[in-house]
Amino acid sequence: MDLPLEITTRDTHLSDRNAALIRKKAEGLTKYYTRITGCRVVIDGPGDSHRSGGPYKLRIEVEVPGSNVVVDKQVAEDIEAAIRSAFDAARRQIKDYARVQRGQVKSRSEEDAEE
Repeated sequence: MDLPLEITTRDTHLSDRNAALIRKKAEGLTKYYTRITGCRVVIDGPGDSHRSGGPYKLRIEVEVPGSNVVVDKQVAEDIEAAIRSAFDAARRQIKDYARVQRGQVKSRSEEDAEE
């Protein structure tokens, strides 16, 4: 599947290696929910005045039919760690969203009826 992906950087440069990592991680989300219609990734860097690296902040917005799954404020000193952390959180949220869509999550009234 060719997932529409938009990557935006602020106050940092994204290497080809990290851009490829983001593309790979974004494509990997389709394993958990195939109806993803788009993905936006925003990377905020430390800026030019910060010489020792991070913190890097990532925001991922995954478009799904009828909703958006948003991972916000994933922070790490290393950009690759921030990417991995943000996409791990996105994967967990996509899995939860898919379970709800399939009806595999009990509602509160079902739980009360079992007691």
